[in-house]
Amino acid sequence: MTFAGINYLAILIAAVAGWLAGAVYYMALGKQWVAAQGSTMEAFKARQAAFKGTSAAWLPFALAFLANLAMAWVLAGMVGHLGVVTIRSAVISALFAWGGFVVTTMLVNNAFS
Repeated sequence: MTFAGINYLAILIAAVAGWLAGAVYYMALGKQWVAAQGSTMEAFKARQAAFKGTSAAWLPFALAFLANLAMAWVLAGMVGHLGVVTIRSAVISALFAWGGFVVTTMLVNNAFS
């Protein structure tokens, strides 16, 4: 079954690419992220070691992948309803969705934190 001409392989590839981009981002900025959480790398690694062998160790990674999969599928559905799908139309739609929903939500959440 196809929905709006969606290419399911492209969705899977986009989800994997997004997940890997997140991994690279957090590997590059991990120390700053841990500091922003009010912790140290040593304390963070100790907490992670305590989770080893439990679902708490892998569940965040699985949830991140599922979220990337959902985002890719929703974006493909949005772009599919606009007509001819091109890389340009997909990027423009992604930027509108990001700017209209993600950035605004982050802005409000951070304003009240």
